[in-house]
Amino acid sequence: MDSNGTLRMVLANKDRIPNPVIDGKEYPRSIRPAGIVFFDENGTEAGGLSTTTHPRRGKTAVLAMDYARSEAIGMVNYHGGKSGDGAFIVVNDPSPDGPIEKVGTEGINRISIGTSKKDASLEICDTNGKTRIRMAVNAKNEPGFEILDEKGEVTTRIPNK
Repeated sequence: MDSNGTLRMVLANKDRIPNPVIDGKEYPRSIRPAGIVFFDENGTEAGGLSTTTHPRRGKTAVLAMDYARSEAIGMVNYHGGKSGDGAFIVVNDPSPDGPIEKVGTEGINRISIGTSKKDASLEICDTNGKTRIRMAVNAKNEPGFEILDEKGEVTTRIPNK
């Protein structure tokens, strides 16, 4: 806590990790990791570093930096789960205005760079979070480039296979 009594940082195990606080209101945490949570001068969660076992991704480590009401930038690595091994970086726009209970706190994904099952990719999304450009090199070392429409259908593929 700072000199004003505002919580600024917490180091905790999964049983003691605090719930997120946004604009002075506490919300349930979807996954209970162990780690460090940072809070801004108003007591709103501002990011953190955590480790947990995710239901799909297995052992997972996350470094996140937040906007005032949603996630901004995240770095994640995972292994041992149903998703295989991988790592990614995401850059988000803030979540839309509105009640957190309706709009959520994930932000709108705009850029994702990552690896999964030996595939490497860069995806650029529109303002609705839908992938519109995808560049990748698959596990067979074959490069590819795709442009997708607003419905997620590929309109251009290079090479055209």
